[in-house]
Amino acid sequence: MLSRWALVSAATLLYWVVTQAVRPFVSLRLQDLGADDLTLGVAIAGASIAGLLLAIPSGRLLDRLPQREVLVASLLGLAVTTACLALPESVPLLVLVMILNGVFAMWVWLAQQSIITHAGSGPFRDRQLGLFSLAWGIGLAAGPSVGAVAYDSAGFGALCAVCTVLCLAATAAAAGAPSVAAASAGTGAAGEDTFRGSLGRSLANPVLVSVLLASFVNIYVQSLRVSFYPVYLERAGVSVFRIGLLLSLIGLSSLVVRAVLPAATRRFGEFRLLLWSTWLAIGGVVLTPFAPQFATLVLGALLIGVGLGANAPITVTMVAHHSEARERGLAVGLRMVANRSAQVAQPLLFGGIASVVGLGLAFPASAAVLAGLTVWMGLRLRRAR
Repeated sequence: MLSRWALVSAATLLYWVVTQAVRPFVSLRLQDLGADDLTLGVAIAGASIAGLLLAIPSGRLLDRLPQREVLVASLLGLAVTTACLALPESVPLLVLVMILNGVFAMWVWLAQQSIITHAGSGPFRDRQLGLFSLAWGIGLAAGPSVGAVAYDSAGFGALCAVCTVLCLAATAAAAGAPSVAAASAGTGAAGEDTFRGSLGRSLANPVLVSVLLASFVNIYVQSLRVSFYPVYLERAGVSVFRIGLLLSLIGLSSLVVRAVLPAATRRFGEFRLLLWSTWLAIGGVVLTPFAPQFATLVLGALLIGVGLGANAPITVTMVAHHSEARERGLAVGLRMVANRSAQVAQPLLFGGIASVVGLGLAFPASAAVLAGLTVWMGLRLRRAR
């Protein structure tokens, strides 16, 4: 019999299918409504910026509320706003719904991460984290295909309807998950738990700082994968079919590595795997512009995929192992800040470098910045040991 904790992973799988199915086609809907390129950029960035501003206070609030109830309410909000994406007939209204949808999506993801880190201790928690990671990876891989089939066969409205139903299914799964009580807020002058004190303790934790650095690098490379990576390949003469194949290899290798990650973590340890996976992703970025042969491009794609696939679930596991239960929500909120910061920084930094030295050289130049962050991460992990 499956544990009720597995319902958290089921809700996570459905959540990632929904978000990855809708996200690529909202831009097409905006274009149909007459949005220009600038409006598209502002609209897409709006959800990330809103998440960046709200992540820390949302994480702190999560430590003070019953987390299963927060997850259920957030999934309902995500279902409603996903259905509403199909309604606006003007660009401003659709942008507003997109931002609201992005905020509910952030709350769902914060709650899911926080809840799964409370899944007992020892081998049982590790098994649940492994299942959570695998469900997360399957959702990431399946979502775009679900979205493409629904959009091509019946249009944007039907896609939103399908994803709304999936959101409601995720809500039902989350309602059956175990309850995670709110942390004690403390009373009295000596026991008062201030936000500033909790934030200071979190940022003084070398493992958590390493998680934030690794998360930034991971999301930077993920963002690069769907922005300048295919643009560079097309300009280098790689066919559209082969570009799609390379992107599929990244997704497939990312999913495969999650299946073997629990055993690898037991063998090598989470600190070492986090460092290795981060260097692999950076290595794939560096290799890309120096890869005239398709076989070398395949190697670079596999390095990126393995690095991305291992990095993200390891950081969630490390948050579970190396943060206090009463500050777990704040910890996942800080991780969300690192993620959103990377999503904002990647197009600005990479695009700025490309405008100066060219698109090809921007890969190793931005990789040098990521390498510096990884060296810093390695020093913090050494301190933690």
